Order: sequence, then structure tokens, then C-alpha cells
Amino acid sequence: MAYSPRFPKIFSISCLKKSQWGGETAICDNRDFHVNLDPAFVQKCEDREIRYWNCLHSKDSHKNRYQSWQMRFITEDKDKVNNFLKNENYNYSWEENTLFYWKNLSPTRAHPISGEQLWFNHLSGVHASYYDDIPCYEDLRLAYKEYPTHSAYGDGEEFAEYEIDNHRRCIWESAVGFHWQNGDILFLDQMIVQHSRLSYEGDRKVGVTLLNY
Repeated sequence: MAYSPRFPKIFSISCLKKSQWGGETAICDNRDFHVNLDPAFVQKCEDREIRYWNCLHSKDSHKNRYQSWQMRFITEDKDKVNNFLKNENYNYSWEENTLFYWKNLSPTRAHPISGEQLWFNHLSGVHASYYDDIPCYEDLRLAYKEYPTHSAYGDGEEFAEYEIDNHRRCIWESAVGFHWQNGDILFLDQMIVQHSRLSYEGDRKVGVTLLNY
């Protein structure tokens, strides 16, 4: 949740029923993979920040395959949406009935307890190239800015394809899979550990709790 200035610090997962196959939770320590990144790229991100871009189409648009702005903000009133975004210090614009809003954040943040400066961002996780392999978009190719989320340098310049690919590679090379057993509980410090779920077969049921320190 590094794309937001406010986020729950602890992510807790409890396994109520493990899947027949797969379903591991992949976890990666930001401190491990960060040191494998190109130092020039890291410095470039620190100097220019990261822009987190959101696009929400209207509920009646054929481009709406994810979440409409009416659904996310629970209103049909654009003025209410504008007021919310202003209060949260987002930049925003409308193109007819499509909403774009964005915010720049630093790629690093200090841990509130240890004070350690951590590589904490979602630059590759929300990059629009992610949607290239999402089934609901296989018959619809959009400009990157028209997908639900996207990331770029803080001045709007796009990340190079190799920069995104290398960032993702470094994450996966440092990741390990947590193999669930019924009754397991996993507590993750979200500023230190990234997490994701791998594909699975059969029934799978987990409980999630979001906490602060």
C-alpha cells in the first residue's frame, strides 16, 4: 500500500483452509532486494519521486473493466469527488466522464519505530504493464494512462521498460514462498515486507486483518 500516504502498518493473514495445490504467499524483504537495484535508478527515483496515477472510467463506459468512479467514491456527484480529492491533496482532471487523479510520493520512507530509511514503493506493482496479462483486458488495449493504475517518475516521464522489468526481477529473486497449513497466522510489517498470492487449485480460505503498530 505504498501508493498511499496513509496505510495500515501490519498485515495479518490467517489460514482457515489451505488449497489443494499452490496458494503460497510470496514474501520479499524490501531491504534484501533494494540492494540489488541499479544505484543510478534508485537515485533517479529519489531525486524525482514516483507518480502514482489512477484512472476511473464511468460505470457506463466500455473501458470500465475494474472500478468506476461512481463505485469507488459511492456517488454520482462529480463535485463530491472533486472535494474529496482536494481534501486529500490529489491532483486531478476530468476528460468528459473519465476521472484521472495522481499524487507524487518519495520511493523511500523512514520506519516509524526503527527510523531506518526503507525502499518502500509500488512503482512496478501498479505499473500499467501489469494489465497486459489480466484476462478482462485481453480484448481491450488502452493507453497506459487509461488503465486503473499506473506509475511514472514524478515529473510524468515514463519508466523505461527495462527499469520496470529489472525492478520486478529483483523482487522475485529475493522472494520466498510461505506454504500454508491450516491454523497458520502470518504477521507482516508492510514497510519491510512485500507480499502477494500465487495461483492455486481447490478451495482456499484465509482471513485478513489490517493493523497499526
